[in-house]
Amino acid sequence: MQEADRKVLWAVVALLAVIAAEIASQFLPWLRSTAFWTATFTGTLTLFTLLLWYATMRGARDARRGTLEIERAFVFMSRIDLIVELDASTAELKAYKFAPVWRNSGRTPTKRLLSHVSIQRFEHGVSEDFDFPDHWDSDDRANPIFLVGPQSEAQAYPVSRPLADLQAVRDGTMRVLMWGWCEYNDSFDGTARHRTEFCNEIKITGAVTDQTKTTFNFYTFPRHNGADADCLKRPQT
Repeated sequence: MQEADRKVLWAVVALLAVIAAEIASQFLPWLRSTAFWTATFTGTLTLFTLLLWYATMRGARDARRGTLEIERAFVFMSRIDLIVELDASTAELKAYKFAPVWRNSGRTPTKRLLSHVSIQRFEHGVSEDFDFPDHWDSDDRANPIFLVGPQSEAQAYPVSRPLADLQAVRDGTMRVLMWGWCEYNDSFDGTARHRTEFCNEIKITGAVTDQTKTTFNFYTFPRHNGADADCLKRPQT
């Protein structure tokens, strides 16, 4: 409520109080009592003060909520970059690597962002109770902390599968899923830690052994895709 609106409101209240007093005094003589009107005005003033305080507090809460929704970091997996690895001596195809890209659509940076990406082959389908565990390429099981600036992107650590697995995917005898998560704090005090999950199934057409004739498609898997409350798991870091 603007200052001018408050002044008009108080003027209307005062005018109504005077009119009501004049009318009522013609019928109820005891309303002429100064003490009565002092108490009445004090009560009215208290009531409107409480109403104004409530409106101000609610407006402040709504304004902060709106600021958080617009300004806070919101990270999601925007795409998957395909990296072709060639043999240094023969220039022959050695491997394909898949690097998810995290994008922050907010106007403030992330804090303490941790990320992990896993990939796995499935020869007999994906069971309903599959819980998307973290897989590691080495014994060094550490997720480095990194930053995604406002309106910016950062590439996650790439993962890969042997060419034989990818050929089986292309032939339709195997499925390969790639999934991952990131957890981070935003720049505002008193907010919970955030989590984003993704999972994609890799589909391949063309000749796997010739990168110029191969097409990779990444289809959203029905599970392990969401942010915060929609995630399969709660933040764990």
